[in-house]
Amino acid sequence: MIMALFAAKTSLAQTSDFEFPNVPPSGYWDGSDQSGGFSSGTAFFPNVYNTAFGGYWESGFTWSTVSDTVTAGFNNLYGSSSGSGNNSSGYAVVQQGAVMRIPGGNKVVQSIQINNGTYAWISMRDGDGFAKKFGGLTGNDPDFFRLLIRGYSGGVLVNDSVEFYLADYRFSNNAQDYIVRNFTTVNTAVLGAVDSLSFTLNSTDISAFGMNTPGFFVIDDVNISAPSGLKNVPVSDDVLVYPNPSAGIIFVDNLSGFEQYQIYDISGKILSTENCQNQSRLQLQFNQPGLYLLQLTGSETTIRKRLLIK
Repeated sequence: MIMALFAAKTSLAQTSDFEFPNVPPSGYWDGSDQSGGFSSGTAFFPNVYNTAFGGYWESGFTWSTVSDTVTAGFNNLYGSSSGSGNNSSGYAVVQQGAVMRIPGGNKVVQSIQINNGTYAWISMRDGDGFAKKFGGLTGNDPDFFRLLIRGYSGGVLVNDSVEFYLADYRFSNNAQDYIVRNFTTVNTAVLGAVDSLSFTLNSTDISAFGMNTPGFFVIDDVNISAPSGLKNVPVSDDVLVYPNPSAGIIFVDNLSGFEQYQIYDISGKILSTENCQNQSRLQLQFNQPGLYLLQLTGSETTIRKRLLIK
């Protein structure tokens, strides 16, 4: 399916950084106060705490400063595999199926820092009483632990999605297999203006009762900005991107006011960063089909356009 072209001007982003005052080291909030969630930056992170069986975090988000990267199992549910947030102490722990809200209407979630929690990371590395060791006994099992991020606007699902592999053992060379243990920037601007994001996990390790891999991961530094129309972009003419879709070569004209461009793949990985100041045209060449994101940055504005290579 051909993806629609998307362009937006963004204002200064606000960041959900999960840094809360007066939090003790290795502390966490699990929702037991029945407040139903917490805010950080411009976003709200719902939480459901079930009081049955002595009480437990049932769904949504929690926040944490837990630094334990050694203890295996459910008792280390609130740990980050890197032992901290993204260059900070605080971060949020996310459960399978959680939905982040953006009060006040549609905004663009530019990027999210994403990592494994200690619970899932150790489980995939070593296996446990419920889940297998990724790769199996030989290391050849093509296992993966994948996050799917979808956006909604007014309750309607947007067309695009973002995939991020928290672990991937599908490579023919086992030396390339990995489990993420550091915060990684995942670009989510491709989803456009949204009022909520959903986070869905799936794994190759499943049983009749569902996914065996612990359904948790951690996030930090959620960057959100409000979009406005291209008519306000301070350039002499609208930026022209053509042909789009393309068989491999795309031209970008009318670059006045922009200083740098970046190319992202659909996972949010930056493929290239180049200067474009004083240029009137770019010629971009792609060797692999797929969906890419072009970001043009100037001193006053940023524009993003989807590029579809057939």
